[in-house]
Amino acid sequence: MEAVKRVCLLSRPPLATFFFLVAAAFARDTILPGEGIYGNQTLVSRNGVFDLGFFSPGTDIYHFLGVQIRNMPRNAGTPTFWFGDRVYISDLPSAALQLFGDRLYITENGTNLWWSSVAGAGGGDGSVPAPASAVAVLLDSGNLVVRDQANSSQVLWQSFDYPGDALLPGARLGLDGDTGNNVSLTYTNTNSWHNSSLSVDPDQRRRNGFVLATDGWEVLRGTFPEWMVSSQDNGSSLLLLKTRPGAGMAEHLQLHLGQVSLRSWSSSGGCWVARWTFPSDCKSSAFFCGRFGACTSNGTCGCVDGFEPSNPSEWQRGYFVSGCSRSLPLSCTANSGLTAEHDNSFVLLDNLQRLPYNSQNDTAEGDKGCREACLSKCYCVAYAYDDDSGCKLWYNYLYNVNFAATPPFSKVYIRLGSELGAQKDSKTTGIVFMVVGLTATASVILILALVWRYRNRRALFATCRNSQEVEGSLAVYPYAQVKRATRNFSDKLGEGGFGCVFRGTMPGPTVVAVKRLKGFGQADKQFRAEVQTLGDEENDRPSMAQVVCMLEGVLDTGIPPVPSSFMNLIEGDNSSTSSEEG
Repeated sequence: MEAVKRVCLLSRPPLATFFFLVAAAFARDTILPGEGIYGNQTLVSRNGVFDLGFFSPGTDIYHFLGVQIRNMPRNAGTPTFWFGDRVYISDLPSAALQLFGDRLYITENGTNLWWSSVAGAGGGDGSVPAPASAVAVLLDSGNLVVRDQANSSQVLWQSFDYPGDALLPGARLGLDGDTGNNVSLTYTNTNSWHNSSLSVDPDQRRRNGFVLATDGWEVLRGTFPEWMVSSQDNGSSLLLLKTRPGAGMAEHLQLHLGQVSLRSWSSSGGCWVARWTFPSDCKSSAFFCGRFGACTSNGTCGCVDGFEPSNPSEWQRGYFVSGCSRSLPLSCTANSGLTAEHDNSFVLLDNLQRLPYNSQNDTAEGDKGCREACLSKCYCVAYAYDDDSGCKLWYNYLYNVNFAATPPFSKVYIRLGSELGAQKDSKTTGIVFMVVGLTATASVILILALVWRYRNRRALFATCRNSQEVEGSLAVYPYAQVKRATRNFSDKLGEGGFGCVFRGTMPGPTVVAVKRLKGFGQADKQFRAEVQTLGDEENDRPSMAQVVCMLEGVLDTGIPPVPSSFMNLIEGDNSSTSSEEG
């Protein structure tokens, strides 16, 4: 106090004095009467081992009062040692931890949310006289104590008596003879509505015994090893010891859902390692493998279909408490009618030892109705239907999945995830763009093909019009020459009912259109006959208008002269016949 007073008496600009006082007041381990820490400010223990403040667990939007080990990576599962009844702080800038008289107060926007009791005072009945002046000090053990400023041995309140789900060396479980509190660890998961507690076994005949209870129905009894704890007050309390020389505060007792372990920091591995765990196998506890974890028939943990280890490195070390996470998240959105829009499926587990516990009964009838009941709720993760027991649903998380080696078996359908809605929308949009793009590309190609064909046909007709006429009678070309002229019938111009038409180039050069018949035999002779009976002279051939009139019977025409090419064909055939007869 004197140091602060002397600083205040120095001649400084008001703003500079304010910031200097803030730095001096909060780079410390003590809260003096009438003072506190505010917002994101922290207390730091004397040797810099711990800091105290309002912290947020993971991605939680709320903050809670707790103590953290300094200079430890937060993403490595480093715990926060909560106390203050885990009061929710939603507006961090307006939050404060203040000391008034002999009590600590947590306030938000000026409202008292929590306050500490006084040892032996029964919550403030005056049986213990209040000290003239009390201070709150964060010790290098991680313990926040409220004590008499004049007599530091008189502890009025300490955070070690009100732990959350973790215990530091030097803290105890069971009855504290100095304060009268019965200390236990509690674990609460607000997302899954499960809880666990760890307390000293009241049966003192079991040395170092404890009771691990989960959700009020699974009660396991175990014993701490001698190297971990020290029995105090005739076994009514157990003091957690430092288990390794030089380990400092980098170890703690951690309670999880249905499991407790002693964890130590591994500098070489950069992670927390479980040195002792209870229970030691998944056959002993429904929660050993964590959420969506399954205990196989040989007693090892695995993930059910569609899931993978949440913390693979911990699983490799044989520590499964983190459980399993979905390989693909659920695609489900609750609308205003509280029904669900989804794109999910189910996988059947039909060789279970028993159904997972904590199911909820539903009135849906039949397997299909039970499935639809689950799909209608975004928080439903599994269902099972049986004619005798009806429809059962599981919400949020699934525990106690045990596979059996021999019948009878139970079966349950687990809901599988799909791509995120955003990814699904992106995929759908991509498909739309792809279809539109392909359609546009095909249209452009078709237009270009039509233009190319039109231009080539115009060029063909122009070439035919500009080419020299074949003198004399109609020429007959052998098949081999026609094949060469059309480049093996590779340039197709079109197709009719009797065959295909190909582009070719005759000597001259003359561009021609060659029709290739579909059939052989008499068709070839008929085609040659039709061509060879064309008139030799253009004036002898009727026009198209005359042909139409003749077909309609309105025009009479005389018999045209016999084409010389046709006479040559007949004479050729007659000579061939005569030679054969001879």
